[in-house]
Amino acid sequence: MILKHRVLIANELMAELAATVAKPRMDSKVRWDDYKSLVDDLLEYGTKIAIAPTLPHCRDPKDSYLLAVARDGEADFLVTNDQDLLCLSSFGKCEVVTPEEFASRLALMT
Repeated sequence: MILKHRVLIANELMAELAATVAKPRMDSKVRWDDYKSLVDDLLEYGTKIAIAPTLPHCRDPKDSYLLAVARDGEADFLVTNDQDLLCLSSFGKCEVVTPEEFASRLALMT
């Protein structure tokens, strides 16, 4: 069985990633080289999604763009640790799961 997975990215996601890594509390958690490598990989291998201007409703409005990426990219999974998203459990056909749950699902698929 051949599985194909895409990592969806959007300008809004890349901006949030940059803002998060720039926070002083992240200095001891994220090495610059690792961040740069992640960004390079996302830009090279990720599927860029331009989200529609109408954003879905989310308990935390700052997370609405993630639902729009999932919607507009026709995602099967939205992988997150954010409780404002996890409380949905699904969004359309997209399942909202933790990284651990997603890893378990991948293991079952292979």
